[in-house]
Amino acid sequence: MSRPRPSGPAGRTHDRRPATARPAARRAPGRAARPLLALLLTLLVALAPAAPAWATAPTPPAAEEADEGDDAAGRLVVDITEIAPAVLEPDADLTVTATVTNGATTAVEQPMLRMRMQRSAPISRSALERWLDLDYRSATTLLAAEDLDQPLAPGATTTVTFTVPAGEVPLAASYTAWGPRGLEVTAADGADATTEPAQDRSFLVWWPDVEVTPTPVAVLAPIVPTAAERTTAIDAGVSLADAAAPRLTPLLEVLDDADLAVDPALLAPAAADGGLGDDATAAPEPTAPAEETTAPVDDGAAPAEGTAEPTASAEPTASAESTASAEPTASAEPGDAPPPKEAPAGTALVAALADHPRFHALPWADADVAALAHTGARDLLEAAVAQTRTTLADLDLPAQEWIAWPDTADPDQVTVRTAAAAGAGSVVLPSRSVEVTDRLTYTPAGLATVAVGETEVRAVLADERLSAMLAGTHEPVAGGETEVVELDDLTARQLLLADTAVITRERPSDPRALLLTLPRDGALAPDALGERLDALAAAPWVDVVPVADLVAAEPPDVERDALPERAIDPGELDGADVATITEVLSAASALAAATPDPEQITGPAQTALLVALSAEWRTDPGTRATILATVADSVAALTSAVAAQPSSTLNLINDDARIPVSVTNGLDQDVRVEVRLEPRDARLVAEEGIPLEIAPRQSATAQIPVHAVGSGDVVVDVVLAGPDGAEIGAASEIRVRVRADWENLGTGAAAGALLVLLVVGLVRTVRRNRRAQALRATGALTNDDGGAQ
Repeated sequence: MSRPRPSGPAGRTHDRRPATARPAARRAPGRAARPLLALLLTLLVALAPAAPAWATAPTPPAAEEADEGDDAAGRLVVDITEIAPAVLEPDADLTVTATVTNGATTAVEQPMLRMRMQRSAPISRSALERWLDLDYRSATTLLAAEDLDQPLAPGATTTVTFTVPAGEVPLAASYTAWGPRGLEVTAADGADATTEPAQDRSFLVWWPDVEVTPTPVAVLAPIVPTAAERTTAIDAGVSLADAAAPRLTPLLEVLDDADLAVDPALLAPAAADGGLGDDATAAPEPTAPAEETTAPVDDGAAPAEGTAEPTASAEPTASAESTASAEPTASAEPGDAPPPKEAPAGTALVAALADHPRFHALPWADADVAALAHTGARDLLEAAVAQTRTTLADLDLPAQEWIAWPDTADPDQVTVRTAAAAGAGSVVLPSRSVEVTDRLTYTPAGLATVAVGETEVRAVLADERLSAMLAGTHEPVAGGETEVVELDDLTARQLLLADTAVITRERPSDPRALLLTLPRDGALAPDALGERLDALAAAPWVDVVPVADLVAAEPPDVERDALPERAIDPGELDGADVATITEVLSAASALAAATPDPEQITGPAQTALLVALSAEWRTDPGTRATILATVADSVAALTSAVAAQPSSTLNLINDDARIPVSVTNGLDQDVRVEVRLEPRDARLVAEEGIPLEIAPRQSATAQIPVHAVGSGDVVVDVVLAGPDGAEIGAASEIRVRVRADWENLGTGAAAGALLVLLVVGLVRTVRRNRRAQALRATGALTNDDGGAQ
C-alpha cells in the first residue's frame, strides 16, 4: 500500500531488492553478536529521536543537514509501510513491511533490522497511545531479525519484509490475550556502535476468536460544501452540488455504512442556491423634476381613490421573477454551434444523497447555529430549518427532525437551548465539552442529558480521539501537551483498531455506544478513509450502527461538567450582520406583500440571505460580508422599482386641496400600495392615505387630500406602504409652498374695499340729501318773502 510518509528523504530510489526477514525463533543472534545487541538497546534508549516517526511531518535528510564528519545525526530512517493482516488471527501469517533509508554521507556497512512486539496488551487508552512516544519503553519480545548482506549506500533505500508464520507469534489463543500490541521495527549499523539507530512503531491487534460483546460504533459524516466551494458556485453560476461534486462524490462512495449530515442546499438547483442577480434588481431611472411649477393644485374635484393613468414608465426593469436566477449564464459567440450538453457533475451527487439510507438534514446552508443563538436570531434559524423542510418536500424526501451540529469546539448552553427550541431532533457535541467529573477506568457511552437552564436536552457526544484517528490525525490525550499531528494511513488504521479494542476490553460485557465524526472541511483521502472504515466494520469487537440507535439509547448514569452559558468563537456571524439580514428581509417582505405573488420576491431574497448564515464563512468572513452587501444592494434596487416620481415645488393657496403623486411600477406584476403624505411641518396636514394599484411597468397617480393650517414652505415625505402598513423602499419628498392666507387676505381686502365704498356712498348720499334739503329750504323762504310784499 502506498502511504504518504515524507519522514524519509524525498526522491530516493530503491537500489537493493527487498529482503525477506526470517522470524526471530529461526534466526537468533549468535553469542558474539549479543554484546552488540545490548549496546544497540542502550543506544535506542539514549539516542531515540523525540519526534514520533509515525507523524507525517517532514524530516530533512541527514545528508542535507549534517556537517562533514557528523555522520551520526539522523543517519537512518525506518518506516513501517504495511502490516497484514490488519487483525491477526491464530491461523494467519504476520507480514510486516518496512523501508530503511540511509540519509548520511557514508555507507551503513552492516544494516541490522529487528522487529519487536509488546508482551502485554495496554490496559487503557492512554497506555496505548504512550507506545507512539518513541521515548517510552515497554517490555517487548523479539519477533524477527534481519541482517542485510550488503552495505546501504548514502541516500539509498531498501525494503525489508518480515514474515512470522502462523503459530510462531508468541500470543495465546485465550480471552485474556486478545487485543492490541505495540509493534516496533528498528534499524542500526552493526559495524559502528556510534551510529544512531532508527525506529518506527505501530500496532498489531490479536484476535483469537473469543466471545466478546461488540462495541456499538456510529459514524457521522458532514456532507457540506466548503467556503471555497460555496464561493465557486456563486462566482461560476453553478449549483452547490456541481461545485462540491469533485470532492464529495468520491467521499460519498466510501460512506455506505456511515450516517450523513447533509446541507440541503446541495440538493437545490443553481437558482435556489442563493444570490440575487444584478439584472433582477434594476430599478427604473427616475425622471428629473422641473425647477418649479406654478400649475394649480387640484382643488378637490378629483376622486378620492387613486386614479390609474397609464403612462410609459421610465427605464424598463427586470421583473421580480427574474430574481430567481442567481447567476448569469455565459453567452455563446454568434454563429457557434451549441456545445453538446453533459449531465452536471452534481446530478449524480444529488441522486446519491437522496438515496442514502442514513440521511440527516442540517439547517439550510449549514447555518451557524451557535452564532444565531448568540445573536438572538432564532427566527433566522427557524427560517433555515423551514427552507430545509421545503427542499426535502420538493424532492419527495421524507420529513424528519433536523440535526443540530454546532460548528464549534466550545458549545454552550445558549446554543443547545436555541437548537432545541427550534425543533432539533438531536444535538451533536464534542465529548470534551461535557467531561466526566468522576475518575473512571473505562470510556462511557457517547450519550448525555445536558442541562441548559431548567431544560434538559439529549446530546450525542463525539469521541474526539477516535474521530481524529478516523480522519487520519492524532488528538492529544486530555490534559496532555502533544499537538495534533497528521498520521500516515497505516498508523491511523492500526491505531483506530487498537483503540476500539482497548475500549471493548475495558468492560467486555458492557457495550458502550460511541460516535465518530469526520471534520467539516472534508480534506480527506477517500481511499484511505474507506480502508479505515472497512477495517472498522470488519473488526469482530465493533458493531457499526446508525446514529439513530445512539439517540434512542439511554445515557449512562455518570456526572458530567455543565456547559458554559456563553462562549463565542472568532469569525462568528455577529449582531451587525444579523441586523443587516433582518433589515433586508423586512424590505423584501414589505414589497412582496404589495404583489399578488409574494414568493416571487421573498423566495430568492431569503435564500440568498440564508447562504450568508453558513458556518463555513467562519473561515472567510470577508466573503460573507460581500454576500450580505450584494444582497442588500440588490433588494434595495428591487424595492426602488416601485417608487413615487420626483415632483417640482408645488404652490398651495387653498385651505383644502389634493396633491397629485405619480407612482411607477417597474416590476412584471401588479402592485397595490397605499400612498401617504407625511408633512414635516404642522402647517400642512394629510390625514389619510389613498390606495393605488399600478399595472406592471406602468405609472398611476394618486390624489392625496391635504389641509393647510398656516403658511410657509413645507417638506412633505411621500410614503408607499403595503397592505400590512410596512413601508416600501425609501420615502421621497415634495416641497410645497403653503399660502393658505392669501385667499383670506384677498377676501378681507375686497370686503374692506366694499365697506369703504359703502361708507363713502352713504356719506355722499347723506350730504347730497342735506344739500338738497337746504336748497329746498332756501327756495321756500324766497317764495314766502315775495308773497308778503
